[in-house]
Amino acid sequence: EIRDLLTQGNPELVGTWADASVREQFYETVHQTTKDTVQMRVTLAIYPFVIISRFFKAFSAQARLAMVTSTLSQAAVDIFHFAIVFGCIFLLYTLSAVILWGGEKEYFATFTRAFNSVFRLMLGDFDWEEMHDVGRPQALLWFWTFTWLVNFIMLNMLLAIIMDIYGDVKAFSTNAPTLWHQAHHIWNRWKLVRQGKAMRLSEVLTLLDPTDLVEDDEDEEDSELVLVETLTDEYNLKIRQAEIILVEACKMMDSYAKKQNLGGMSEHRQMSRIETKVVQIHRFLQAYARRSKHLEKSSRGPPPQNEQATRELEL
Repeated sequence: EIRDLLTQGNPELVGTWADASVREQFYETVHQTTKDTVQMRVTLAIYPFVIISRFFKAFSAQARLAMVTSTLSQAAVDIFHFAIVFGCIFLLYTLSAVILWGGEKEYFATFTRAFNSVFRLMLGDFDWEEMHDVGRPQALLWFWTFTWLVNFIMLNMLLAIIMDIYGDVKAFSTNAPTLWHQAHHIWNRWKLVRQGKAMRLSEVLTLLDPTDLVEDDEDEEDSELVLVETLTDEYNLKIRQAEIILVEACKMMDSYAKKQNLGGMSEHRQMSRIETKVVQIHRFLQAYARRSKHLEKSSRGPPPQNEQATRELEL
């Protein structure tokens, strides 16, 4: 459309087009095309993130890669609440920066610019000479309080939250195989399949459970006990491969149980704290009961002789 409008124009005329409506249509078309181009570039810039997000699902298949994603998912609740407090403090300093430097420095002239400038200042990108030109005492007070509260305390608190969850996640993945170890294992299994000494795992799965990939298949517990002899006699597997499959299946079940426990890790910590408090209260009550009993005996004094004789007879 722009090309057709250009062919209608005459470069020797002032304004190129004799008809003003055609000129307005040309500029409107160029403006709309530019907006569409920018919007398309933004969409294309976001699309790689959508593609890469699919990798996070694949990361869950490798224990050491899943440590990162599991840490972020487990810490999401704590990070959210931390972000509320951090955002309030950050907005407070941004507003203060607008008031202090907004009238003289263009990077703090508006709230949006000041927000970006304060974020850059948090990362260490700032010009101290421009800041203290407005007023050295004000700049010193603002800069020192911001550095200590945001950089030294809040950011390290965020790191502590993440590392605390990471330590818990890593405790459940201490013996997880590395990526290159799994790659080497896959290479060796591929060679064994090529040499006819092993069967493909997909074929083994089809033999054991033909309906595994069916979405409508209900998960029912199989009471049949699978042994090495079952895999070798009924499904013609090699003894070595049958042993490896059963051992890895046991390890996978243990790993799945650990992941289930990891999901309730925060509840487990709370229950541990509650149990500790209950034990402390129980000990306190025992000590209080012993002390009360001792005071009661001392207040009574020794029992009368007849009563003591009666107790001896009863014994």
